[in-house]
This record gives sequence, structure tokens and C-alpha cells, in this order.
Amino acid sequence: MRRYESLFIIHPDLAQEETQDVADKFQQIIIRNNGKVIKADPLGIRKLSFNIQKQSRGFYMLMDYAGEPEIIKELERNFRIDERILNYQTVKLKNKITEEEIEALIATPPGQPPEKEESEEEYTEQDASAAAPSRAEDVPEKSEEIDVTQPEEHAEEELSAEEEPSEEPSEETLSEETAEKD
Repeated sequence: MRRYESLFIIHPDLAQEETQDVADKFQQIIIRNNGKVIKADPLGIRKLSFNIQKQSRGFYMLMDYAGEPEIIKELERNFRIDERILNYQTVKLKNKITEEEIEALIATPPGQPPEKEESEEEYTEQDASAAAPSRAEDVPEKSEEIDVTQPEEHAEEELSAEEEPSEEPSEETLSEETAEKD
């Protein structure tokens, strides 16, 4: 089995009973297709970031469940058919999930994080500081320091160092040579 999460937006003008009927319909689709609903969370009416079917608000519903990929096809087919659904999105949370993990997630009370398995080790700040290299180790030593705040000066220095005396006569020497000839 895989773990999925679907967020769907129900038309805001529906009565509370009808909104609950829509949520129950999709939970039943999951159960009929041998899936398990881990959590169904009504998030309430919220403002949409853009209008969907001329609606600026919608009732958000978040469902966390486990099942085979065929469940997604059936769920999304029903999302498209049902006119009460404004929009939906499904995300795969985990490739494999066991029955024990599902039961542990279902048994966890809402608002409380699931218990960690014994095999997982706690990650502490001390472990982080031991694993991370110090700042001095990160920066390699430079043989020459350059002041980057004034790049124009360095550019001029490089040009003057590259210039060599040219063997071509300057304008002054050319004008003197022409005066001598006359």
C-alpha cells in the first residue's frame, strides 16, 4: 500500500450536512477500493487565491489515506464528475506503508505527532555540531588577498602591469621627424 493525501475544495454554498455527505462519499470510495482512511480533516471555509467557477471562497477538506494506485484513479474520476467539488489535488506521501504503521497513525489523537519507532535515533544539537565542520575548515586559504570593494583600482593595476614599452613612434617623434625633413 501507498500513503496519499488529497485536498479538495467543496462549493461554499452547501449546507453543513451536505458538505459532510460529500466528504463521506469520498471516504466510502476509498474504503470500497480496499483503502484505509487515516484522517479526514475539515479545514473550513477559506478565501481562494483566485476565482474557481465564479467562487471566491471554498470549503477545504483534507484526507489522509492509504491504498493502491487504483484508488487515485477512481477518486479523481469522482472529483471531476461531482459538481460540488471546485478543485482537488492528490499527493503521494509515502511509497510503502505497512498495516502496523496505518493502525498507529489512526490511533494517534488529532494534533499530536505520531510516536517515533524505536529504531530511529534522536538527533540532537550536539550531534549536529560534531558533524558540521567549523567555519575555518570551510574556507580554503588564499595565497593573495584582493580587496573586492574597489575593483576599478585592481583593473588599472593589471592593465599597467601588462603594458610594455611599444616600439612604435609616438606623435611627438613623428612631428619632429617631418619638421626636420622640411
